[in-house]
Formats: sequence, C-alpha cells, structure tokens
Amino acid sequence: MAKITEIRSDKNKKNRVIVFIDDKPAISLDTRTVLLEKISVDKEINETQLKEIEKRERVRHCYEVALRYLRYRPCSEKELSGKLKKQKFAEIEIIEALKKLKEQGLVDDNAFANFWVENRETFKPGSRYLIARELRTKGISEDIISSSVSSLNDEDNAYRAGIERARRLKTSDYQVFRQRLGNYLRRRGFSYEIIERTVTKIWQETEKNNISGAPALIKHNNKKDNEEVNIP
Repeated sequence: MAKITEIRSDKNKKNRVIVFIDDKPAISLDTRTVLLEKISVDKEINETQLKEIEKRERVRHCYEVALRYLRYRPCSEKELSGKLKKQKFAEIEIIEALKKLKEQGLVDDNAFANFWVENRETFKPGSRYLIARELRTKGISEDIISSSVSSLNDEDNAYRAGIERARRLKTSDYQVFRQRLGNYLRRRGFSYEIIERTVTKIWQETEKNNISGAPALIKHNNKKDNEEVNIP
C-alpha cells in the first residue's frame, strides 16, 4: 500500500498543505483536515481513501459557507442550495451539507416560511397572494405556504401599507393621491376592491385628521395654484 512520505506547507495557499505519497505530490488539504483525518507521515493510504478525505473536506467547506449565509438571515432549502451552487460546490457536496443543516434544525422550510411572513407583516406588508408568490420563488411547498399565509388579513395589511405610504404623498389632489397610492398597493398584490376601499378610507382620515405628511405641502383653496403653505 502507498505511504505518506511528506506533508509540506502550500506556499501559494494559506492554511493548506501538500501531501506527498511515495515522494510524489498527491493532494492539497486544509490544515484542519490533516488534524481531523489524522494525516501523518508514514501513514499508509490508498487512492480511494484519499478521494474520500477530499470529499469530506469539500462537504465541510460547503457546510461552513452555508453557515455564513445563514448568519445573515434564514434561508429556504432551495434558496441556500442555489447560493451554494453559485459557489461551484458539487451537487453531492450540497446535499450532504444541507442534510447536516436540516438535522441541526438550521434549515427548515416551515420555520423559514413563518419567518418570511412575519418579516413582511412587520416591515413591508403585502397581500396574501404576493407573499405566497414570494415563498414559491424560494421553493416552499404549497402545503407549507397555505399554512403560513392563512392568518394574513389583506384588508389590514393594505391599510398598514397604505397609511405608511400616504405619509409620503405630498398632494391635496384626490385623483393624484388615488392614482399614486393605488399603484403602490397594486404592486403589493392587493385586489382592486381592497385598493379602492383602502384609498378611500385613508383619504378620508387624512382629510379629517391631517395625517398626510410631516411636514405636508397642501394647497389651500383660498391660495393661488402655485402658492404652497407649509404645515408644521
């Protein structure tokens, strides 16, 4: 059987070594792999064992890259797999890394879907249709999607999205207000009927309570068209 005759630092790659088999360079390994796999001079090893060691190192690297993505925010299994493919990991390496992550509860499509819905409700309210569509692009199954979006209330979310947007609309012209706010809510996936009710409700509240902006620029009827009054 072949034998490891030398382990030499790789001058071109940090934290890597070149393993020599029978005095010939055979494989480049991470220094951690050398410790984990108990690689040492005079150890007997064959080609199959070398390939298995190299494969395990690649899987570990894939797993570590996945963890870096997950530190940023949760990911669905499909989403994370796509990111790892872009990093040129092989399919088998990705499968093995994801298997470990799922066993540890770090990749869970059900938990991810709930996270996504809660995040959208908190920071960027959208319709049930829109959020379900977003989850589909993340590779979430239909049964998980159905369960995750079941509690969403389009009327409430349209109002919350609309009232926030309305504060930025500097206009006292109802038609302009209706068009701009309506277009925004349409992009958030709400139906025509809900948009109409929401726009009307927010406009009436804006007129009554003067919550359209801070500061809002409103043209008064007793002023010239080109004269604006800054309301503090």
